Amino acid sequence: MDRSEFMTRKSALLAECNGFYNKALDIGDVKRAEKIMMLAKKLHREEIVVAFCGHFSAGKSAMINYLAGESILPSSPIPTSANLIALHAGGYKPVRITTADDQVYELEPPLNESSISLLGKEGVSVKRIDIWKESTLAEGITLLDTPGIDSVDDAHKRSTESAIHLADLLFYVMDYNHVQSEMNFEYIKQMSMHNRKIYAVINQIDKHREEELTFNTYRQSVERAFAEWEARPEKFFYTSLRQSEMNENQSAELKEEISKMTVNKYSLLIESVASSLSVLKEEMTDYLREEAEEITDAYSLVISRQDIDQQEELFKLAEDSEADQIVSSEDWSEKFDKDMNKMLRSSYLMPSEVRTVAEKYLESVQEKFKVGIMFSAKKTQDEKTARENELRSSLSAVIDEQLIWHAKALIYRHLELSGLNKSEWTAEIESLSIDDPIKLAKKNIKPGAGYTGEALLNYCDALADDCRKELKSQMLQIKNHILQQFEDLIEENTLRKSAEHTELIKKVNVLKQLKKIEDDIHGLENIDTNLENVNQWIENWNEEGSVEKISSLDHLLTSEDSSREEINESESIETVVRNESELLEKSLQLADAVSHIKGFEKQSEILFDQADRLKNKRYTVALFGAFSAGKSSFANALLGDKVLPVSPNPTTASINKIFPPDHTHPDQSVIVHFKKEKELLADLQEASGINHITALDEMADELPDLMQRSNEISESKKSFIRAFLKGWKDYHRYLGTEKEVPMEDFEGYVSKEYQSCFVESIDLHADSSIAEQGITLVDTPGADSVNARHTDVSFDYIRNSDAILFVTYFNHAFARADREFLIQMGRVKDSFEHDKMFFIVNAVDLAESEEEKQEVIQYVKKQLQTFGVREPKIFGVSSLQALSDQSESGIKEFNSAFSMFIDQELDAIVIKNTADYYDQTISRMNTLLNQARADEDKKEKRKLSLEKLSGELDSYFNDSYVESVQLQADQELTELLHYVQQRVFYRFSDFFKESFNPSAFNRYSNKVALSKAISELIEIVKFDFIQEFKVVNYRMEQLIRKLYQSELERIWDLVKVEFPEGIKPVSDVKQTELLTFNQSFEDMKESDFNKELSMFKNMKSFFEKNEKKFMQHALEERFKEKSTGELSLITDQISSWVSIEVTDIQKELFTAWKKDLREQIASTLDGLYSEEFAADIERALKKVQSDES
Repeated sequence: MDRSEFMTRKSALLAECNGFYNKALDIGDVKRAEKIMMLAKKLHREEIVVAFCGHFSAGKSAMINYLAGESILPSSPIPTSANLIALHAGGYKPVRITTADDQVYELEPPLNESSISLLGKEGVSVKRIDIWKESTLAEGITLLDTPGIDSVDDAHKRSTESAIHLADLLFYVMDYNHVQSEMNFEYIKQMSMHNRKIYAVINQIDKHREEELTFNTYRQSVERAFAEWEARPEKFFYTSLRQSEMNENQSAELKEEISKMTVNKYSLLIESVASSLSVLKEEMTDYLREEAEEITDAYSLVISRQDIDQQEELFKLAEDSEADQIVSSEDWSEKFDKDMNKMLRSSYLMPSEVRTVAEKYLESVQEKFKVGIMFSAKKTQDEKTARENELRSSLSAVIDEQLIWHAKALIYRHLELSGLNKSEWTAEIESLSIDDPIKLAKKNIKPGAGYTGEALLNYCDALADDCRKELKSQMLQIKNHILQQFEDLIEENTLRKSAEHTELIKKVNVLKQLKKIEDDIHGLENIDTNLENVNQWIENWNEEGSVEKISSLDHLLTSEDSSREEINESESIETVVRNESELLEKSLQLADAVSHIKGFEKQSEILFDQADRLKNKRYTVALFGAFSAGKSSFANALLGDKVLPVSPNPTTASINKIFPPDHTHPDQSVIVHFKKEKELLADLQEASGINHITALDEMADELPDLMQRSNEISESKKSFIRAFLKGWKDYHRYLGTEKEVPMEDFEGYVSKEYQSCFVESIDLHADSSIAEQGITLVDTPGADSVNARHTDVSFDYIRNSDAILFVTYFNHAFARADREFLIQMGRVKDSFEHDKMFFIVNAVDLAESEEEKQEVIQYVKKQLQTFGVREPKIFGVSSLQALSDQSESGIKEFNSAFSMFIDQELDAIVIKNTADYYDQTISRMNTLLNQARADEDKKEKRKLSLEKLSGELDSYFNDSYVESVQLQADQELTELLHYVQQRVFYRFSDFFKESFNPSAFNRYSNKVALSKAISELIEIVKFDFIQEFKVVNYRMEQLIRKLYQSELERIWDLVKVEFPEGIKPVSDVKQTELLTFNQSFEDMKESDFNKELSMFKNMKSFFEKNEKKFMQHALEERFKEKSTGELSLITDQISSWVSIEVTDIQKELFTAWKKDLREQIASTLDGLYSEEFAADIERALKKVQSDES
């Protein structure tokens, strides 16, 4: 396209933009009017806009810097661009800053990246930043940086959505590790459906590891996934801005694509503006249809579909009704008279033919009238008679036609208006007539007046008036009869008619509004264009508006404490002075030495057990994090080898446990635990929505048909179903079993979904440095897993693991999926005996500098603090570097701090317990030996004292204490559940926004979108309640243990007064199994909320006019009502559990303590008078002392 043709097309398109702009203002669509204005301004300036959108921290800003050939925009792995930043290629101009209230500032140099970074974070106050710089790109090209579309910030979303229509080329940038997500597929699919030129950019491919998966396989997996979603970008680009030498790097090709597309600048500009205008036209049409839908919904009680179909007839009826409107019997009478007089006046009784007959009649009544010569008298009389009859006939005909027929119709119509029954008056109305008009004709003869000319006209007028008077008299008579008999009924009926008229007018007014909208929609096809208006536009654009020149950003920015807290990654912990190896040896010696002494069997058993714990320490460390956060790669870094398969796609669908090897499970032993049939069936029911099938083989037969016909299932669920169908034949026979497999098969069961979907967990025994510390590493499903069993298992590991490692990703730190897990961890952390949480920011090798690394770590710290983790232990680690060069990976610092935690907190507990029991045992032995050597009086006193204690021992253990515990537990439970409801509904607004978001309504019909939204809301609220219930259950368990621990301490304080030589019994209680709450709210269904959902009218009212707040409030009240009943059930459920638990724990603890103490008392009594007992103790003590020396 040459310049001349472009200018012609440009003028026409500007005129079209102006026409649509005026139309948008006319219909009240201000949003589209602003977008059209911006589009027209871009066209006028001949500006090519290349927009970059996609994930936050995917590298959009860095890509723009690369294309510009200079580092201009801030690039950071945490969200930066909270607004639009436009980089214009061309000569220098001051930076323009547009605030949310459309105030424009010009910032004079110097300008640096930190300035833009500060502005970029002020999303609420700063709307747009425009920068002009010399660039390697052609002049006239603008690179547009947008906030991440996955941002949780509404200001970010609005900024992105407001600019996409300006883009001539659209590049959607994704992080290498976060490509296959529903958000990406949907966005690109929507853009391509609207004929937008959109390119998919998979950035940061330098993260790829060929040894884990070939790049070609990765590429095929990505492009196949997009094809399955019918998301078809113009091209895929695989890019790295860190390792330009990579063979697969297409950064240069991307830059060349932009240059190639912009060579044909004129064609591209015209096509893209026309395409954007077409999309905006569709949006205006949608806006109008939503207006119509809103009106239809608002007046659903006024108009019906039939009314809309018959609107022309209703318009006519309204006109007639307006004319006939009456309000009282007097009004009816007046209207009757008015219409009667009008009818009479308009009647034309003397047409020429009647006048001719009248003239002949008048002639015949003249004195001199005579016919013929012979027999003239008879002939004259006959002629007179004939002429009279002719006049009678002519007058009767014209009277019937011009008066009688209209008079009857008028009376009938007025009867109808009054609401009276016409049939009752038919006889009287039909009797209307002028019996013999000749009487009136004769009456009006004036002798001597003549019969031609003016005399004839006067005669005809007088005759016509008499006919009218005669008929009027009869009509008035009928009217008066009607009024006399039915005045009250007329009054009543006219009131009813008036109401009907009012309703009709309401109906017509609504229909006129709808017709106006329909006319406006049709009017979009024939937009008026006016070049004069365009010229006025251009004049306005060329004029400088209100621009304030500034030299600093101080008064634009909100103050922020920029001080940086130093992170102490290895806080010192109190050291344990006891030598571990020495303690182990001494404990074993003492356990052996006392094993043959009567009354020390229990002590020997405990000493051996504690020595075994000290020697073979076993700790469980749970690994959590969202998919693709790098959990598996971090686990490999801990293990010191590539044990777990690593992939940029989600892999861990099962629970992988890496145990230290033992004598039955040597290094690299793998045991696969397959799901039970009912578990797999539940997963398939959730994925497919098919709940009526209760057998797996039937489900396997049904699913292929479902996959063909259903568009309602999300692609992620389809992927699971496809995997199940692919693996069903080979793996269904293993369900409910466990199977030992070779190490080479391990990767398939972890990362190949057609295998892993059948697997519940995998046990891998692998030798490593952490295995030598006795650590079992548990790699859990992603924190974003919503599988009910996974969330139960995850909570068990939060509760019972010795340490928790939470992994988040450097370039996508703290994604949405982390939120719920961290909230749950925050709920229970205060009940941990020690701070066992460690937070890992993985892939810090992606940081451009130490400053950027610290910035991300600080960002994660602040996010964690918002979820109640006040002093998180955070470590920046590169799993990749850890396997090759530990000095730079950060793994050394983590290992050091983690080993210190193991040694000085976990090991310290075992060491202290062992040392304490050792010391107590030695002390008891010395005391018993001294008592055996005492004189007889002392022995006798001690004997009596011990016998008394033995007899009174039961009284120390009050069986009624169970009632006290139960009472305290019930009080605590009531309070905890009260606050549960408060906490859940404090977050309800967020839940509602997540479920009822515009994107779902853009993809589906309103009915389907509402169904999906309420289903999602039910699941979110249910999930949050269940998490809260788990925490309440856990807190009740902790309370019961605390109460009994306190009671046992009280008992021991009493006992040791009388029995100082005793050893405090060990009070270990078997692991308590908590309740599961997955059946909670199972009766809650979509139809429970039909009333609240009916408040939805249309998208425009719901989102733009914020009517969603009314539904949100109504839904919140309804959920509260439903949850109150559920809380009552949960209270009963947990209370029953507490009752059983309290009884069982008390029985277990009291029985064990009493047995232990009685045995100790009995052995003490025996030893008082037994020389053999004393000798045994003395030998044991000497043996231990000699071994020590």
